[in-house]
Amino acid sequence: MIKKILFIALSIPVVTLANPADELDGLIEEYWQNQLQESPFSATHNGMTDYNRQVPTVAPKDHARRTQQAAEFLRQLRNIDLNELQDGERINGELLEFILRHDVALAEFEGWRIPILADSGFHLSMNYVVGATPFRNKLDYQDYLARLSALPGYVDQNVANMRRGLRDRFTQPKQILNGILPSFEALVVDDP
Repeated sequence: MIKKILFIALSIPVVTLANPADELDGLIEEYWQNQLQESPFSATHNGMTDYNRQVPTVAPKDHARRTQQAAEFLRQLRNIDLNELQDGERINGELLEFILRHDVALAEFEGWRIPILADSGFHLSMNYVVGATPFRNKLDYQDYLARLSALPGYVDQNVANMRRGLRDRFTQPKQILNGILPSFEALVVDDP
């Protein structure tokens, strides 16, 4: 009889209720890893070297995928009861929700069709990431050369996005364009 009861007790699956703090921590970690993968330049800036061979992909399908990812993260976040969390944890959840809602809402406007602003743009990204790129060993240099080799595809995707913006009549105002040409000219040097 005792053996039967013990067997039955051991056969019952253990159900653990998810801890909202652990759920949130897991979601934030998953979101962070996704951000690093989707934005290799940002990964480099944050000291993560796993993506140093890569450049971002910015074709319309990539932006659509990121929007779907953000919407899915938001769905998962809304399934976590933030009211059950300590103040600091709840604030983390609220900040993540703000970021995700912002990303999903802005995606509707397809801002990727204007990848150049008066003071920044895709063409300057590589300049900024070089300063954060480690050059300690042979692998670091190989990663950098691989990234440079991938750069033309990144530029081509941004140019295609701008052409789409032109077709859609979605562009920067003419006045802003006066400051953009010097930012391109500054990239041209006699001795690289």
